[in-house]
Amino acid sequence: MKLTLKILLAAVVLLLGFSSLYAQQMIALDPVFSYESRGEPFSIPIGATFLEPSEAATHYDLFVTGLPSGIVKVISKVSPFKITGYLRQVAAVPQGVYYITITAMHYPTSTTSSATMKLKIGSELNAPIIFDPLEQIKVLRINTWYSLALGVTDNDPESLLLSVTGAVNNGLGYVKFVKTEDELGRTGGVLLMYLSRPGELKLNLIARDRRGEMGPYNSNSSLAQLHFLVR
Repeated sequence: MKLTLKILLAAVVLLLGFSSLYAQQMIALDPVFSYESRGEPFSIPIGATFLEPSEAATHYDLFVTGLPSGIVKVISKVSPFKITGYLRQVAAVPQGVYYITITAMHYPTSTTSSATMKLKIGSELNAPIIFDPLEQIKVLRINTWYSLALGVTDNDPESLLLSVTGAVNNGLGYVKFVKTEDELGRTGGVLLMYLSRPGELKLNLIARDRRGEMGPYNSNSSLAQLHFLVR
């Protein structure tokens, strides 16, 4: 009788052990990798595979922790054997390093499978915009045509926008910036001047880059100033 009881207890323990091991293996999370963002919106693929496909549609879910509330949205799709989705940015993320835990969970048993990834966000990853050496024409003569080549380079590379302020309605004459080149990581042009009145001419050159194909031209900027005496 005692031997039979011992055998039954051993069987129960063994079954519980197998059950626990099986529960841990019910979910296999996809591998996760570190990710760096220079400011552009991110969309990171995530997913998990189930060993209990019959209940996948209603009893499994994906969620993440480690980011400020409202920053990301988990968009997922469930098939009989797998849940796939994206960790998609829906709001601006403050600069810094984040350790994000991705968890797939089976609700009836509270079984989970988790993995942690490193997400780095920071403008320090955005290379500075460099102006070409400027031909500093300090003194201009009235009633004379001048042309000054301007250009900027971004080593990331990214789309660039170069603008000149102070040219329109300067009070001294004609000043116009004409763009002559525009490519990824590089833009440039010529500043045309014909001044008919003496005085001081002050111009600001502003270069801005754009993060991603649809981002605004405000992620990074460089400023140069030109100051001329017109006689």
